[in-house]
Amino acid sequence: MKNLINNLPLNIKENQKFLISLNLSIGLAIFSILLIKYLFNKVPNDVPIWYTKPWGREQTAERLFLYTIPLLQIIFTLINSLVMNYSINKRRNEYVGVFSYLGTFTNLSLFAFLLRILSITTFFPFSIIDPRFLQLVPPFLLSLLISLISGKFVIKLAKKFDIVTNPQTDTHPAMLINRTVPRAGALAFYIGFIATSLLFLPLNSKKFIGIYVGTTLAIILGILDDKFKDINRYLRLILLSGIAAVTSLFGVLTFYLNNPFGGALKLDIIPLQIEVAGSIHKIFPIAVIFSIVWIIWVMNTISWSNGIDGQFAGIAGITALTIALLSLRFAPTNSENINVATLAIITAGAVFGLTPYTWYPMKIMWGFGATAVGLVLASISILSVSKVAVASLVLLVPFLDALFAIIRRISRKKSPFFGDREHFHHKLLDMRWTMPQIAIFYWVVTFVLGTLALLYSDKGKILTLITFGGIFGFILIIFNLFNRNAHKT
Repeated sequence: MKNLINNLPLNIKENQKFLISLNLSIGLAIFSILLIKYLFNKVPNDVPIWYTKPWGREQTAERLFLYTIPLLQIIFTLINSLVMNYSINKRRNEYVGVFSYLGTFTNLSLFAFLLRILSITTFFPFSIIDPRFLQLVPPFLLSLLISLISGKFVIKLAKKFDIVTNPQTDTHPAMLINRTVPRAGALAFYIGFIATSLLFLPLNSKKFIGIYVGTTLAIILGILDDKFKDINRYLRLILLSGIAAVTSLFGVLTFYLNNPFGGALKLDIIPLQIEVAGSIHKIFPIAVIFSIVWIIWVMNTISWSNGIDGQFAGIAGITALTIALLSLRFAPTNSENINVATLAIITAGAVFGLTPYTWYPMKIMWGFGATAVGLVLASISILSVSKVAVASLVLLVPFLDALFAIIRRISRKKSPFFGDREHFHHKLLDMRWTMPQIAIFYWVVTFVLGTLALLYSDKGKILTLITFGGIFGFILIIFNLFNRNAHKT
């Protein structure tokens, strides 16, 4: 490996993306060969390889065919290296990153494919991992890759159509940037999310179609808001309410809430019957109202936690990842949870794919389209077994921060929808925290809360929510009182 790198032309040797992709791809191929060799005698004579063929024996092949997987890894690595070499020599370095990610994704997918076969056919330690968790790897990586590649083109598109934030002409009390930055980054998320979802999920799910429609409308509203520099806040709220209502009409509804004292709080206790075109339909107004309010709440609060470079991706991505893992845990009792877990993991991948562009110093802003991510998170929390409790726990910091912001603004006789520079991340900036430190703080806190959500039962989640909510609420009260006293002096 060292000799191979030393023999590369100087311009390639200096390209870190090329070297990282090359080393990782070759390393995966070598490890795949060693793994097959080590487990070869433990693998049955026939192994499942040809998954595109009809179910049964036709999918199997002799175990010697396992070596075709590292062979394909090597072939893809060589082809990819030649393409990157050509791109560098032609000074088309913008394509090097795209092909490096593509090569890495392809080799990781083949490696995951090999692990899945070995986990099914042997007692290899990977067999302790539920194979269903492994099946989430390809959609996660694909959505991440599409979002990552789309980010480059969205940046160029935003600049071309002047969808940017210029601190010299655009005024906002929470403005933290000192240079012109493109907006509409959520469009890259949308491309990765929709493209991967249509590939991995069934098209006959009315609820998923509702999420796709709602996300599309939210992205359109976000781009319009980014272009025309903040649509009237009350008009935005009305439009967001309409988008939430449209999503709910497709069946994205919750009919009960977990009761911390046992049982469940039912939201379908007052059904209404209406007749449409000669057929009678039941409507549950309390469930509809609650679901719409929940979706609007998540869309807005998570959008408000988007003030620091790199902050949003950690909050939204880890929340989606938590919902995916929790949904898959209950998949044996409800097959629909597998699809919900897949949608959640696709969401996580599409969010994380934008991280390199939104980390400090950001190359593109999420923009108001970040509400589309909130819509997806609110919807999958309704459809999954996690319900509201898990999402409330993982998103505890943004929720409480938004709640205190509303109380603070109303107490000052201002509109709760009028932005200010007094969110929790702003107060950390005032304490001389750097933007990367604040972003990492939000990532770590969200990860800890997500872990607690996975470990505890429903009652434990609610107790944890109350405990951490009280602690963080107390911290926010102290910060707000300190800020108010500072204004008086």
